[in-house]
Amino acid sequence: MTEKDHDATESFLSENPELARRLRSLREEAREPVLDVPAAVDRVILSRAALQLAQGRSRHWLRGYAAAAAVLLCAGLAIWFGDSGPRDPMDIDGDGQVDMVDAYRLALQGGDDAEVERIARRSVALGGAR
Repeated sequence: MTEKDHDATESFLSENPELARRLRSLREEAREPVLDVPAAVDRVILSRAALQLAQGRSRHWLRGYAAAAAVLLCAGLAIWFGDSGPRDPMDIDGDGQVDMVDAYRLALQGGDDAEVERIARRSVALGGAR
């Protein structure tokens, strides 16, 4: 709360004395203990809370390892199923093989006629000629 807000609140309460009196009364009631808890019951509650908190902390490291394992798994899958190496520059459509579709696409894109012919010849060559 800024000093300006505090001053505005004080001004409002000074203009409304009944409200100010009621708020002071409620504040005093809130400070009074609502019920008296026996010390033995209080100790049991606090010990159970401490135990539960300790169990929560002991599982906390497990979440960290699980997150790390998930990241490693995703990275491994990306490497395994990802790009298998340098792409052939003649593979225009990126499907992993040089075929007539690549020659056709390059021709549609206005590629060099000699390059289109080279891709077309390679795609129909027998015996895997390059």
